[in-house]
Amino acid sequence: MLDAAAGPAVRPDGQPAAAGTAMILSVATNLPGGRLTSAELAERYGISEEWIVARTGIRERRQAAPSERISDYAARAGALALQTAGVDPADLDLVIVATMTPDELTPNTAPLVAHELGAGRAGALDVGAACTAFLAGLALGAAQIESRRAELVLLVGADFITRITDYEDPRSAPLFADAAGAVVIGAANGAHGAIGPIVLGADGSHAQTIFATHAERKLRLDGPEVYRAARACARAGGGLHRDAGKCVGGHDPSGARGRRTRGTPEARIARLAERFRRRLHLGRRRHRVGRGMSTEVQDGCALVTGASRGIGAAIARALAGDGWLVGVNYRSDRSRADAVVESIERAGGRATAVAGDVSDPDAPDGLFGQLEETFGTPVLALVNNAGVNRDDLAPSLSDEDWAMVLDTNLTAAFRLTRRALRGMLRARAGRIVNISSIAGLRANPGQANYAAAKAGLMAFTKTVAVEVARRGITVNAVAPGLIDTEMTTGVSEELLAAVPARRIGTPEEVAACVRFLASEQASYVTGAVLTVDGGLAA
Repeated sequence: MLDAAAGPAVRPDGQPAAAGTAMILSVATNLPGGRLTSAELAERYGISEEWIVARTGIRERRQAAPSERISDYAARAGALALQTAGVDPADLDLVIVATMTPDELTPNTAPLVAHELGAGRAGALDVGAACTAFLAGLALGAAQIESRRAELVLLVGADFITRITDYEDPRSAPLFADAAGAVVIGAANGAHGAIGPIVLGADGSHAQTIFATHAERKLRLDGPEVYRAARACARAGGGLHRDAGKCVGGHDPSGARGRRTRGTPEARIARLAERFRRRLHLGRRRHRVGRGMSTEVQDGCALVTGASRGIGAAIARALAGDGWLVGVNYRSDRSRADAVVESIERAGGRATAVAGDVSDPDAPDGLFGQLEETFGTPVLALVNNAGVNRDDLAPSLSDEDWAMVLDTNLTAAFRLTRRALRGMLRARAGRIVNISSIAGLRANPGQANYAAAKAGLMAFTKTVAVEVARRGITVNAVAPGLIDTEMTTGVSEELLAAVPARRIGTPEEVAACVRFLASEQASYVTGAVLTVDGGLAA
């Protein structure tokens, strides 16, 4: 080991190194041969493979055999990293293994790895900071180089997480795998660049969001709470561009953040890393609205207005089934909105209830702000479903009833669409579906206000569709006929007999159409009005 009075550090190639900087000299991995596929997990849970892939981006994960040891994988990864860097194990000053699944409680894994490699003069220690362990190890190893207490450090990240995965939990089990990776850290020279600043932090108040006890040895994960905490952490630290970082219960889902300024190479790397993080989290696609129905996590979230019941609730569930993060809007009935959210989460989706009266001019900013803060993604799907009716014959229809219906059914859709287009135009992607009605296509006495609003919504749909078509955004309308909702309670037999299909429709049939229009299969469909009416408007 080097002490503080040691002379200038020298790279393995004999060239003097720049003082006070560290760099990664090589990278290597060692992966188990066993594979656990999403198809196997799907069969176990009675769900589809694509359901898992849509939410994780993972079709298979590596899994070590029960007899295999983490120390062996760590040693093989380390040996390959040393070979790639041209470093003799005997020259190592420090071996660090970042792991939360050592073979035994003691000894640590690092001394076993050092012994296996022949690093007889190296110190050795484990770092057990869970998801942030490798980053913590990198900070420690770089600091040893930067302080000139060491010349060469081997850092290995190795975990057999599948051994502590709770396979009774279909929401967390598909996330984890087994692997080992290693880097050799040495002094930098000007030709290669250095490891940038790393700022670590912790927030033990969230420890119960991810934990595993000695007695149970099962990883327990509260996914929604982890995500909310990570978002709050990112906001507090300013994302990747501020000088503060935190982690959740020893885990850092939002990544490390160092001191960077906008014009520096570090800042450019940070911006690229943030873009990559979003794409990885959202399905590894560049602002596409989904590879297809039920096959991809969507690159953005969806807002469904009036979603606490009826057609809106069915649409929210259908979009969540396709991987959308869904905002379930309601005006006053929080309990019903919560019930919709609960049904989505029971099915493995993610949703949140968002309160707001869409007829309020300030509602769009409030609704979009809530969703973007909660999910950390732009709203890339908007379903304008909220609607009211105040029926009366035109001679006796009041100004108040006329205004209320148009404000809620038409003007609100305009305001929400205008707000949604901000993010969609930047992303060059988006789906807007307006729920109109066949009342806008055919005469329906007693609904002059409702018919005017729904006909206006169709014209609005077509016009906006043409305006934004070149930007990858589609705008379509769905016009339901007689659908089994609270608004159609008590429909007359005479009206039902006018439906060629001779039956009333279901909210799920309307939702299926919206689901299609929000998918990539509908990327060439825009400005359309799709009737769902059993032939009533034919």
